[in-house]
Parts: sequence; structure tokens; C-alpha cells
Amino acid sequence: MAALKNKIRRIGKRKGATLKDVSAWRWIKTAARHFKQEGKIFVPNCTELIKSSHGRERAPQNPDWYYVRCAAVLRAIYLRPGVGYGGLSKRFGNKKNYGSRPEHTRRTTAAAPSTPSTPLPALSTGPASP
Repeated sequence: MAALKNKIRRIGKRKGATLKDVSAWRWIKTAARHFKQEGKIFVPNCTELIKSSHGRERAPQNPDWYYVRCAAVLRAIYLRPGVGYGGLSKRFGNKKNYGSRPEHTRRTTAAAPSTPSTPLPALSTGPASP
């Protein structure tokens, strides 16, 4: 811990931080709020009806869940630059509840990570498409 404090002090008066230094949920909330205020991301009309995975029982309860998902996809792409839709679907998957039977891990649909990642290259923060 002392080595980290010394490293921060050498930067100067301002504390330098990368995406890995900030807590995940704090960065995702801030980025989602920024995406919503900026207004460059088109939100599909069906977002209040669709589930984010076939393992989920209900649609997301947060009305801004699409912006949160866009921020989470952007963070996942930043942390693992070569990740594809298969890796993202595994990352955003969950365990399906079968009642009294054992639960199994299920991937999310391919559209769940691909739809939010579509508008990200249009933003200045998004990765450029090859």
C-alpha cells in the first residue's frame, strides 16, 4: 500500500488513475450517466420488454439499464482488448434457476453484448472498429 501512495505522489499534485484503479461500479454508473446526458446512443423501443438473457426471469428493473450495459460492455472491451461477442456473452451470463433442480450457467444472447457495443465506436471514448 505504501508503494502505491509513493507512486501517486510522484505524479504531482493531481492523483493519476486509470480504469483499473477506479471501482467498477462507480465508473459504470458515471459512464452510463454521461452516455444518457450526451444523447448519442440510440435506445431501442423494446428495452422495457426484453430480457438481457434467457436465464433471467424478468426484464431489468432499472429504466436506464441500456446505458449501464453500454458502459459495462465498454469497460469489458477496455480491460480485455481482444474479446469478442462470445467472451462478452459469457461475461454477462448468469445462472438459470430450475427450481428444485440444480442451476446451470447460461450465456446471454448474442444480441445482448452486440447491440450496446454498436454505438460505441461513434463515441469518442469507444474503440475503433477494424
